[in-house]
This record gives sequence, structure tokens and C-alpha cells, in this order.
Amino acid sequence: MDTLLKLLAVLTLIWGGWMYFKNADYDTELKKIHNELKVAEQEFSDAQAAYDAEVKKREALSGEVNALKENNKELRKEIALKAKEERERAIQERRELLEAERKAQAEESEKERQHRIALLDREKQFEKEEKEQDEASRKEEEAQMAAERSEWEKRRSKKKEEQEDQLLQEMIEISAQVMGRYLASSASVPGDVNDYGQIEKLKYNWTRYVQACIDAAKKGDSKRFEKFGRMLLNVAHSLNRVSKGQNTHCINDATDFLSEGRKILKAKKQLSKDNP
Repeated sequence: MDTLLKLLAVLTLIWGGWMYFKNADYDTELKKIHNELKVAEQEFSDAQAAYDAEVKKREALSGEVNALKENNKELRKEIALKAKEERERAIQERRELLEAERKAQAEESEKERQHRIALLDREKQFEKEEKEQDEASRKEEEAQMAAERSEWEKRRSKKKEEQEDQLLQEMIEISAQVMGRYLASSASVPGDVNDYGQIEKLKYNWTRYVQACIDAAKKGDSKRFEKFGRMLLNVAHSLNRVSKGQNTHCINDATDFLSEGRKILKAKKQLSKDNP
């Protein structure tokens, strides 16, 4: 814009000189115009040089701007790549952490399982020791179990339907404990009877058949239970017969024992229906 103004000024001077030349002394005015023309040319040359310098400066700045834009583009690519690598590294670290936690939880679960197995083994040992209590405590515990069973039967009618399975399981445990009290036969050898060892042999068979019935009841095997139950009743009658009617209570014990076993079988059958 400055250059155009200068050019306009030069043209104005030339025009003015021309007009002046027409009305003044030719030589004097011609020299004056010549001098002014040189000055105008010099100014024009300076203006052109300044304009070219300005153009070069703008071109240089434009090149620098383009270079900066290119550098900025590359920088953004590098930043995006580093951000992607950082995300992938974070995801991998998270996966490794989760895997380590999962393995730790699995190990802890295995320890807990082993602990539960140990507890169950101790409970089984405790039950075994309970079954080995003497006959006198058996009678007392049997009465207590009967009272608990009676109380359970009262509660059973009041329980809601969703609690029936739990109550059935409690009854199975109670009846199983009652059955365990019959492992040792209560038969005696009368002093006036010479049985030649038959009663002791029958008492041994009594224990075998009682244990077989208990195992069958716990498994819900009614056929095996009834099979050994008949054999147990035969032993009870034989004990009474060999002792000449002095072990009648053995028949009652066998009958009560089998009644408890049938309760377990019935409860097991009901549980299997409730939980197919």
C-alpha cells in the first residue's frame, strides 16, 4: 500500500512538472523536473526494495509457520502414540493385578475348604465318641431325644413351608443319634440259663445289623434297611427265646430302633421330592 502511494506521488510530480514545463522556462524547468524525476525514481527504487524485502520477510514467516504446523502435527502424533501406549500399559497392569488377586483368592478358598474338611473330621470323631457312651447315659439321652423330638413335632406344624427341609434335616439328625444308642444290645445272660455263648454271639450280630440299618437309613436305601431290619428282629426274638423270655425288652428296642430308621427314610424321601 505504501508503494502504491509513493508511485502515485511520483506520477503527481511528473504531471505537475509537465504542467509547469508548459508554462515556464524550458531548460530550467527541464533540469528541475529531471532532478525531481531522479528523486522520484530513487524513492520508487527504495519503495520497491522495501516491498521486496517485506515480501521475502512474509515468505520466510510463512515458511516458519508451515514448519511449526508440521512440527505441531508430528508432536500431536507422538503425544497420541504415547497416550495409547500408556493406556495399554495401564490395562495390562490392571489385568496382571486382577489375575494375582484371583490366584490369591483361589488359594485362600482352598485353605478354607481344607479347614472345613478338618472341622468335619473333628465333628465325625466327636459323634463317634458320643456313640461310645455307656448304657446308663444312653437311657437318659434317649428320653431327652424323645422330648426334643416331641418338641420338634410341635414346632413342625407351625413352621412355614420354606422351613420344612431344615426341619426334616434336624429330625434326621435327631433320629440318627437315637438309633446310635442301640448299637450295643441291652440283652443280659440270666444266671439260671446256660446258653453256651449264644447270647454273646447274638449280641454281636445285633451290633452288626444295627450298624447296617443306620448306614442304609442315612443313604435312603429302604430295601437294604428293611432287609437288615428283619434280621435284627430275628436276633431280638432269638435273644428273648434263648434267655427263656427274660430279654423281651430287646424286641421292644428293635421295634423302636426300626421306627426311628423309617422316620429317617420318610424324611429322606420327602427331601428328595422337595429338591429333585
